[in-house]
Amino acid sequence: MIIPIIAILLTYSGLLAVLLYGLAKIAPVPALGKPPIVPGVSIVIPFKNEAQNLEKLLTSLNSQLYEGIYEVILVNDCSTDNYKVATSQHCWSFPLRILDSSYSPDRELSSKQQALDLGIKSASFDWVALTDADMVLAPGWINSLVSATTGGASFIFGHTAMGQLPGRALFGWFQSFQLEVLFAVAYALHRAGISGSCMGNNLLLSRKAYAGCGGFDGIGYTMVEDRALLLAMRKNGYRIGTTEPFYPQATTMPCARPGHFASQLLRWARGGFRWNSNLALFAVVLACQNFAVMGATTGICPAGISVVAVINLLATWFFVAWAFRLTGSKLNGLLFPAFIPGLLLETVLLPLGLLFRREIIWKGRQM
Repeated sequence: MIIPIIAILLTYSGLLAVLLYGLAKIAPVPALGKPPIVPGVSIVIPFKNEAQNLEKLLTSLNSQLYEGIYEVILVNDCSTDNYKVATSQHCWSFPLRILDSSYSPDRELSSKQQALDLGIKSASFDWVALTDADMVLAPGWINSLVSATTGGASFIFGHTAMGQLPGRALFGWFQSFQLEVLFAVAYALHRAGISGSCMGNNLLLSRKAYAGCGGFDGIGYTMVEDRALLLAMRKNGYRIGTTEPFYPQATTMPCARPGHFASQLLRWARGGFRWNSNLALFAVVLACQNFAVMGATTGICPAGISVVAVINLLATWFFVAWAFRLTGSKLNGLLFPAFIPGLLLETVLLPLGLLFRREIIWKGRQM
């Protein structure tokens, strides 16, 4: 058994080498500024029972420095709260439309996919930015996305950071650190020419390209509609881009409860770790590496396995620290060792959740 385990750990070493290669390809870029072109942009935001968040989101959109025209399309995904009060308390500097999305089981799409599809097809402009209702966007958010279109990309993803969790600093820090690691990996894979992942709360896409991919009806049901869109765009020959520099221009909030956080992890895992997905390979290899680290620290692993696992761990630490600096993270990547115990706990608990927890509720939607 020792040789197969070492082979898996060396596969992890190879994946790390790919990530480091991706970081090495990142060229210095100038500071964020105005894009050379300013096309019209439609901002599509699906929401369900987000009345407490909509005002903050719309206020941040009202402060955008973008010099082009932009509109905001809120798509109501069967909300039952008083969202109309939150959207009508101010006079906004942009046109605001609110559409009602009616869920149709016959389409075999999630309710969020159907809401997004309605918003994209109702957009006034070809460029459509996607975000979520629980976001706060920096004044340069639209500029950062539109600037990336000059290279010919039809699908652009940006870097989302996570805010602080009042009263639960350690739990919030762990979620923030994990999100920064995920974005670091996604960016490094993109730079290495490999399809990784992205987040649907910080995207810009061409409506023509979306139609050319068949839209969500062509993609089919998925829990991770953002990654599915990315893969569909790449499969159909559309160019993928990222904001440059890859600094955070959007902020989301951590989950307040462990159960909510567990649902998020299970959604990502079930949606992204398909048998034919490269993320499934990454997940299996990472799990083996983490179990080897546990074995090395407890002294139950043979010396050969322990040596490779520890070297991989140190190389991962180097990658995280370097990537956090290159992507403008506000977190210190050198604190990666403090993140490891939580990561190892996830490695044990996540497979159990996948086996025994069949129902996933995320943002009021049953997945």
